[in-house]
Amino acid sequence: MSLLNLNLYEVCDGVIEDFSKSLTAGLENSEDLLSDRIHDLKARAKIYWGRISPSIREAMRKKSITITKNIYCGFDTEYEHVDMSTNKILSAQFAVSSKVLLSLPLVSKYEMHGMNTATGEEYPISRA
Repeated sequence: MSLLNLNLYEVCDGVIEDFSKSLTAGLENSEDLLSDRIHDLKARAKIYWGRISPSIREAMRKKSITITKNIYCGFDTEYEHVDMSTNKILSAQFAVSSKVLLSLPLVSKYEMHGMNTATGEEYPISRA
């Protein structure tokens, strides 16, 4: 059943893309009617997406390379105690360092399994 819903979702998604191209190209005289059809198809695609097995949805989720830029900075001062009300500054340091993290997604061949939607835990399905 999930495969049927997956196919219907893909068909809706393709038709939405075609309608959107027609709308931006101005090929249809009645833009309101075309816009209504696009919204109807988006709602239908959302229904089909919800009916697909969670493990298949997780496998289809778009995974991309992410780049994270981190900058770390620190500030330090040292004082010499002069008397009860004054201090004399001896030094001040400011340090900056940076790090770039590149995260690559792990892409693997999909194998049918079940998924607990509350915890995201996957479990094997026996093939009988």
